[in-house]
Amino acid sequence: MSVAFLLASKNAYFNYGLSLLANDDSDIKCYEYRDVDSAHEMLNKYKEAYLVCDRDDYFSYCFLMEKFPITCLCLEEVSYQHEKLRVFSNRRPSPVLVFNEFTEDERKIVYLYFFKRKKIREIAMLTQLKENTIYYKIRSIKLKLGAESTRKLPILLKNFFLAPNV
Repeated sequence: MSVAFLLASKNAYFNYGLSLLANDDSDIKCYEYRDVDSAHEMLNKYKEAYLVCDRDDYFSYCFLMEKFPITCLCLEEVSYQHEKLRVFSNRRPSPVLVFNEFTEDERKIVYLYFFKRKKIREIAMLTQLKENTIYYKIRSIKLKLGAESTRKLPILLKNFFLAPNV
């Protein structure tokens, strides 16, 4: 067996369908994702490993699986065409890499704006930056992440900003 899928989606129909396809193909195996240990157990057995999750959970799982050689995919990146299972990985860099490349000011802005829900004026006072600079950096951060224009980011990312980088 060369490919394994960890199913972390909340879509039971997708999980069931992918499991049925895996039953028909000896090179593919599906596992239900329970915790990080379940991912660790299967790493030695397979050539490639993918964690399939919902779009809402993508950033969280990318950070969670950062230390493992597992590729995180959204549901939309897995397809069944011409009697073959296909994986379409996006060309964007991993959110983990993007966050690691943020400057100290960008990290502060992300934390204050997205998590503490501070206003631009308050952030400008705290960071000693101009309001226009804050607006520009927020737009730049969103573009780097490929995020929609929203204040919502997964709660799991709070740990990334609160814990020191090692």
